[in-house]
Amino acid sequence: MPAVTTPIGAEGLPGAEECVDVTEDPKDYASRVIRYLKDDAYWLEQSEKEHRYIREHFTISHAREILREDME
Repeated sequence: MPAVTTPIGAEGLPGAEECVDVTEDPKDYASRVIRYLKDDAYWLEQSEKEHRYIREHFTISHAREILREDME
């Protein structure tokens, strides 16, 4: 499901701005949510970007890589 979040919500997610709508402005936040509700093509495009992000950043092998790097 596509997401809209604040910069605080995106903290710790490297590169999330490339696939998640990030904004602090309440009106902008609302307009982005409304766009998802009205524009099916945009919804699907963003959803695919987020799925790709999850597959790249939240796998067991990626977690092992990060732990290995942190332990060096």
